[in-house]
Amino acid sequence: MEKNFFLSDGTKSSIDKIVSKIHRDIDYQNSVIDLSEVRELLRLDLKYYSSENDSYLSEVIHKFYVGGQRVLENPALLKDVVTKMSLKALFLPDRRRIMLDASLHKSKHRWNESHEIIHSVLPWHDSLMYGDHIGTLSKGCNIQLEAEANYGGGELLFPRKTFLEVVSSFELSMTAARKISSQMGNSLTSTVWRIVESCDQVLLGIIGPHPQYLHLAPEKEPIRYLIRSKAALNTFGTLSSEALISAMQSYCAHKTRGPLGDGVCVLADDLGADHLFRFDSFSNTHEVLTLAVHLGERSKSVVVASDVEVAV
Repeated sequence: MEKNFFLSDGTKSSIDKIVSKIHRDIDYQNSVIDLSEVRELLRLDLKYYSSENDSYLSEVIHKFYVGGQRVLENPALLKDVVTKMSLKALFLPDRRRIMLDASLHKSKHRWNESHEIIHSVLPWHDSLMYGDHIGTLSKGCNIQLEAEANYGGGELLFPRKTFLEVVSSFELSMTAARKISSQMGNSLTSTVWRIVESCDQVLLGIIGPHPQYLHLAPEKEPIRYLIRSKAALNTFGTLSSEALISAMQSYCAHKTRGPLGDGVCVLADDLGADHLFRFDSFSNTHEVLTLAVHLGERSKSVVVASDVEVAV
C-alpha cells in the first residue's frame, strides 16, 4: 500500500509560483484547463508511443535523447526505460517533447501529460534529467521528483482558488467528486486525490481493486494507494490495509460498475482510539475509488444496568 506525503512549504511555494505564472500567461478564467494552450505557451511537443508495440517503439527511439545520451548510440536505453520500468509517460528535455503511452486508457492521458509538463518547467528537474538517466537516480531522489511533478500537476489542472470554491459548494462524497471531476474536466482519480490533499479536514482517499473480489487476484495489492489529508497524517499514520478493506467490505455491493454504496465505519487512530468515518465507494470497472470523511471520535460506553448503556 503506497501512501502519499506532503512536500515542504518552500518547495510547494516555488512550484506554486511557476504554475500561477502559467495560469496567468494562458489567461485562465475559471474554465477547464486546455493543455494544448499550455504546451503552445511552453513550446512543448506531444507524441504517442505504445508500450504494447515494440516495433513502433523501435521506430522512434533513434530520434531521442534520454538523460543527456543520444539513444542512437544505445538503442536499448529508451526501450529499457519504458518497458522495464512500466513508464506510461516521459519527458525528453533535449527535444522538448512529452511522450504518452497510447496503450493507456485515454482518461489517464490528461493527468500524465500535466505531470510531464511540470517536469519540463521545474528548473531543478531539468538539470537532473540531463545529468542522470532515470535508472541511476537514487530512489529517494526519484520519489521526491515524482511527488513534485504530481503536486504541480494537481495545481495546474485544479487551479487552487477555483477548485476550493467548487469543493466548498458540495458536501463531500463520491457523488460530489464525480460532479467536480466533470466540471473541471479531469479524471475521477485525480479529483479524489486533489480533494483529499487540498482540504483542511480529516479525509482519506483509497484506491485499489474491488474489495469483494480480492480472492480472484490474490497477487494484487488489496489497496494501491492510501491518500491522507494533512490533518489526518499525524493521527492516522498507521492505518493498515486490513482495517480499510474490512471497512469497505462491510457495505460495498458486489456489482462492478458505478456507486458501490456507503457506510459509517470505525477506524482506530495511532493511539488506539476509535473514530467514525463515512465511507463512500465508486467503481470505474478498473479500480474502486473511496472517499472517507471523518465524523468524530466514537463515544465510549459502559454498561450500568442490564439494558442501559451510558456514553462517557
